[in-house]
Amino acid sequence: MTTVLVIDDSDVDREQIRRLLGGRHELLEAATAREGMAAVSSSTVDCVLLDYRLPDEDGVRVLDLMSERSLPVVMLTSQGSEKVAVEALKHGAMDYLLKGDLNRERLRKAIDLAIEQGRLRNELDRHQRELQQAVTQLREQRNELAAMNEALQRRETDLRFVLGQLPVVHWTTDMGLKITHIGGAALEAMGVPAASRIGRDVGDNFGDEATGKEFHAAHAPALEGEPVRYLANFGGRPYQCHIGALRDAEGAIVGTIGLALDVSEARELEQQLRHAVKMDALGQLAGGIAHDFNNLLSVILGFAGFIRAGLPSEAPMQQDLGQVIDAANRAAALVRQLLSFSRLSTGTPRVVEARAVIASTLPMLERLVGEDIAVTLTPDAEPWRVRIDPNALEQMVVNLVVNARDAMTRGGRIEIEIQHLSLVEELAGGGDRRLAPGDYVVLCVTDEGEGIPRDVLERIFDPFFTTKEVGRGTGLGLSTVYGIARQVGGTVTVYSEVGHGSSFRVFLPRALEQVDAPRAAPSPVPQGTETVLVVEDEEPVREVAVRALRSLGYTVLEASDGPAAVARCRDYAGGIDLVLTDVVMPGMSGPEVARSLLALRPSLRVLYMSGYTDRGARERGRLPQGARLIEKPITADRLGRSVRAALDE
Repeated sequence: MTTVLVIDDSDVDREQIRRLLGGRHELLEAATAREGMAAVSSSTVDCVLLDYRLPDEDGVRVLDLMSERSLPVVMLTSQGSEKVAVEALKHGAMDYLLKGDLNRERLRKAIDLAIEQGRLRNELDRHQRELQQAVTQLREQRNELAAMNEALQRRETDLRFVLGQLPVVHWTTDMGLKITHIGGAALEAMGVPAASRIGRDVGDNFGDEATGKEFHAAHAPALEGEPVRYLANFGGRPYQCHIGALRDAEGAIVGTIGLALDVSEARELEQQLRHAVKMDALGQLAGGIAHDFNNLLSVILGFAGFIRAGLPSEAPMQQDLGQVIDAANRAAALVRQLLSFSRLSTGTPRVVEARAVIASTLPMLERLVGEDIAVTLTPDAEPWRVRIDPNALEQMVVNLVVNARDAMTRGGRIEIEIQHLSLVEELAGGGDRRLAPGDYVVLCVTDEGEGIPRDVLERIFDPFFTTKEVGRGTGLGLSTVYGIARQVGGTVTVYSEVGHGSSFRVFLPRALEQVDAPRAAPSPVPQGTETVLVVEDEEPVREVAVRALRSLGYTVLEASDGPAAVARCRDYAGGIDLVLTDVVMPGMSGPEVARSLLALRPSLRVLYMSGYTDRGARERGRLPQGARLIEKPITADRLGRSVRAALDE
């Protein structure tokens, strides 16, 4: 039985109410507002019959207090007016009755309706709380995703994202799947006006007709009590929809309730994570390939150089050996190009004027493209500087122009432009790269070729990917451009339409320092008389290093591994000035060998060599801070200069 509290200072009126209700409800009575509030605090009350005028408090004030407790209230008055009725309803009264017009049926009906309206209001509050809890849970999931992104940023230091607020849409429907409530921050982005959607079929609110029918059908299982997770596309953006049964207080299904989350950023993060993992794996592969190739190239270049040096300049074999050395140098360049995309090759960055370096490549570019293609350069009005290896910048220009040339089978024009860009907020770039706010020099290369299909665009920066026939491309050109741009904190974007050509834009951070002075011409290779211990597990590479150093006047000791080097150092009676050791070797690594030898001879100088790049060697070999390293392939010239520099340090 429901409990009704009557607050009225008139004994006569309270008696009339008791008589009209006739035991249908359990009645509590109060003659003042104070007594009424005490009854509400101590008892469970389902409905309140409240006199408009009370001796100790205004009825409207008491009505406000009851509304704060979510109690349905029916206002009673002896002398009614439209103004009083409006005020009572405005302050939360469910109904307004004149005492003079009271009868059994009207009073009972007013109480029943008030209780039902109060129940529905409480139910709506409950569902709103459930929606808020769902939104909170989604935000927590987004925070977990943000944490994953932060870990990714630490590994890929140039990758940064700004995670925004969750755009959410929430709605309820009746059993006929007509919208009864709709709201959420993403409505505006979806182009759905909330007010005009109430009462319409749920499928009419989202997307085109086909999408609407599919969305309507997705709600059907929820009407049977089965929750639905559904990925929909609204306005070109993906939304993860969670649809469930909407139940009343007794648990009966009265419709559906849904929430949609814009997951476009999450999808983008997933794609970028996959790209970063793929690039990391390819980088590991490239590092291993580089190590083995550079050891082989050291042997080829070394022994070819020895043979060439021992022949007269007019000997017929000089030209043949020159071809061998040129081919080996091209192979070494190909290895460096292979490493560029994975950030394992650093080059020697310098501050240069971008347009000066690019302009110097024009004669070579004109020879590369042929007579049926014109190459034009539009430089920036004010020369901006960048910090980059000049050879790497030239390599990017050449690769982009060659790529454009291959796309222009019927000739045409290739435009090279140098632009300036100042970013005030992050800009999405190629692959897993975002540009931070700041000033950038933009190298733009535009062609009139065949354009790139959409399915190919997603893979053009992948190493070894090419659409050219066998023999016309290595698949490293664009991946090299992308890798070099990433090394210096930039990125690459591309816009292309099939049949209308392509435009590549390379973003390079602006350098504010002055242009570095040009390097002096190389001097003759310095010689020496010191004693050098060479530690290398690859015998042909070790022989190249030993012969090269002996030809420069050094006394050379050799060892094939770490233990042999320690024994040689311990047993040798004379002085040893420097150890030249490979970084990665079976058993003891180069740094471990160096530590053991320094324990025996503290004044020993150490120079490392590796088939990996500087960065790869330091990661794999854990070289000490400031350690000197010469990258393979080694030649007598580079080895002699590096050894002399290490000894003179």
